[in-house]
Amino acid sequence: MNPVVLQAENITKKFPGVIALKDVGFDLRAGEIHGLCGENGAGKSTLIKLLSGIYPYGSYEGNFFIHGQLAKFRSLADAQNAGLAVIYQELALVNDMTVGENIFLGSEPRTARGLIDWHKVYYEARLLLQKFKVDIDPSEPVKKLGMGQKQLVEIVKALSKNSNILVLDEPTAALAEHEVLILLDILRDLRSRGIASIYISHKLDEIFAVCDRITVLRDGASIATLDTKQTNKAEIIKHMVGREITDLFPRRRSKLGASTLEIENLSVADPHSGDCFLADINFSLRAGEVLILLDILRDLRSRGIASIYISHKLDEIFAVCDRITVLRDGAPIATLDTKQTNKAEIIKHMVGREITDLFPRRRSKL
Repeated sequence: MNPVVLQAENITKKFPGVIALKDVGFDLRAGEIHGLCGENGAGKSTLIKLLSGIYPYGSYEGNFFIHGQLAKFRSLADAQNAGLAVIYQELALVNDMTVGENIFLGSEPRTARGLIDWHKVYYEARLLLQKFKVDIDPSEPVKKLGMGQKQLVEIVKALSKNSNILVLDEPTAALAEHEVLILLDILRDLRSRGIASIYISHKLDEIFAVCDRITVLRDGASIATLDTKQTNKAEIIKHMVGREITDLFPRRRSKLGASTLEIENLSVADPHSGDCFLADINFSLRAGEVLILLDILRDLRSRGIASIYISHKLDEIFAVCDRITVLRDGAPIATLDTKQTNKAEIIKHMVGREITDLFPRRRSKL
């Protein structure tokens, strides 16, 4: 069994009139991916803010230990110096800078005269990206990257500071399915290198695909820590909500009415570059219907289409939707009735090929 690299003991955090955390405890081992689950308001974000020094040592009860040493973090810098890095859902990258500049932002290599050594910045950035199998050009501006690529740059940036403990807060919330697969493979590779990760997510498919153990928080308390191989989603959900859930996504049928919205031959180009990111889009929306647009390569959510619900969470889509339109490379691939299709077919249309194993399970020896 690998050594414990992080220990939380009796962590309690109080705000005026509220106990946000109460006697929370868990441990993290070297080369482990440890899932942290809980409903909204369970205390996950507060716990991470304590661990990373945003809420400084002394503002809470209990103790954190890093490699057996009492952690008295009073800032993010203290946590980083101890080898702990937090990657938040809102990424801390500068869009107008390149990948290399972002990786070394604030810690740029210097020449003998004290100037930034740009050759070394890009050389070392390239080595880091290659080391962690991230196929991104370090000279590429961050604003040209997709959300999944930005997430990987953030991870490499953290690892450039010799972090051996990563905390990932809802890392796949804005990622498409194929980007999730890439991220999970990166985390498995980091696990094989002895790097420990805390993986915070509501997505139990991902938790069970990549995590070795799972700690559940409920109402600010740690309810259980379970070995992933010895539990299941039903048990985790039971601990999260405090009761048995017999029907996770109850299906509600609606009677569809007349067409209320029709889009025909919609094409949209970037006003600056002229690049076309929507080409010949056609669909209709009927009264009483929820229509989902799935996008695999372009982030349509930032393109001003506010009246259509766009998502990549297939469990929810199949639970509530009547039809699904799949886009790839800005063009409509298929519009399917949810009762006559399945997730495998949707993913096939999204990525343009068959996916035989969405979450391949790779075991690691702790």
